[in-house]
Amino acid sequence: MHLQWHEAGAIGTNAIVGGGVPLAAGSAWAHKKAGTDAVTFTFFGDGAINIGSTLESLNLAAAWSLPLCFFVENNLYAVSTHVSEVTAEPRLSGRGPGFGIRSWKVDGMDPLAVYLVTQQALAHMRNGNGPTMIEADVYRYFHQNGPFPGSAFRYRTKEEEAQWRARDPIDTMAGHLVRRRILTKKAIAETIKRARTLMSELGDVLLEPRPGGKPGERRIVPSEWPDPAFVDEGVRGDLSELAGIEFTDTEDFAGDLTDVKFLGAVAGVMGRRLDSDPRVVVMGEDVHKLNAEPTAPPGA
Repeated sequence: MHLQWHEAGAIGTNAIVGGGVPLAAGSAWAHKKAGTDAVTFTFFGDGAINIGSTLESLNLAAAWSLPLCFFVENNLYAVSTHVSEVTAEPRLSGRGPGFGIRSWKVDGMDPLAVYLVTQQALAHMRNGNGPTMIEADVYRYFHQNGPFPGSAFRYRTKEEEAQWRARDPIDTMAGHLVRRRILTKKAIAETIKRARTLMSELGDVLLEPRPGGKPGERRIVPSEWPDPAFVDEGVRGDLSELAGIEFTDTEDFAGDLTDVKFLGAVAGVMGRRLDSDPRVVVMGEDVHKLNAEPTAPPGA
């Protein structure tokens, strides 16, 4: 839940439901201010669509016309709660137009359909038309975690799982390739076999038999775990850099003391930071128009 790969454009994930959505809004805002044609995608599910920060991000992205795609993976279940139990409108893409956001609903089990819709969304955003929303109808074959299907916990049926299994994206894509004579059925079977072999080989590199475990039980090879010393990687300091700083209070301060309002002190600090560091921005309601001190109207 904490993945990051800046070179690939992945700014980071987190374990908070819907927590990545406002971060994506900040990323899209930065892209727009930088004047690039870069866009941001944020992926979340039917459980996160109703989180407050998600709805607030929808509103701000639309108000500021940000190049941000809200990609909703609707797999029908937030752990075990069906989407129809928590919202009166299960067509989650219906949220978009309410904020003035161009939206699509697509069969997420069809990779080609998802690709085509995504290209339309990209063109919309790169033409400066603001954010987009894509709702992809998908399915989670297994439970939220672990090797068991959801039916094992009795919140859905085996029949439902079988129906979605029949729409497997790999089979759907294979059908497209065969129908268009891009690949033969034999070539597809060989490709799938090679993929399975590769995954098995990777498993042999990463996993080993668990000592004292049951037959077939494996664990991650100890050497593949991160070095515990890595926990301090990127930490800027341990506060020892403040050891030489002298602290004073009103009783022992040698300079002149001036009475200022708290609002003025905050504004002064922010002003100095804005003057000294071009990376600093101030965002918030009314900060761009409301004066710190009221002024008398002309003639008063």
